[in-house]
Amino acid sequence: MAAASTENFYKAELNRTMRENAFGLKSWTMIPASSTADELHSAVVRVELLEGMTVYIRLTYVGYEIIADPSTQESQSPQMEISESLDELLRALSPAFNQAYTEKLMTRLNRVLVH
Repeated sequence: MAAASTENFYKAELNRTMRENAFGLKSWTMIPASSTADELHSAVVRVELLEGMTVYIRLTYVGYEIIADPSTQESQSPQMEISESLDELLRALSPAFNQAYTEKLMTRLNRVLVH
């Protein structure tokens, strides 16, 4: 039972952070978990960046990381260090996401200043 709740945690957390960051992405799709031990303690999402590049991001207990396409095990994605937050990883990976993130942040800050 503990494995199921752990798997649900990673899937729910990745789902939540993807929804929060969807404004700066073309699309994203959760990848169903396989039955391997590694996959029981992680969640994977397929992300299409605004630049048109597709990457796969895995969330584990150590953070977010870019991985190879789980269906082919061939990496077409840039290799990056593990990030503690999804927005940090996406800002480093995608200039268009970084710009959208900055614009959203400035809009929020301007609203605070006006009120």
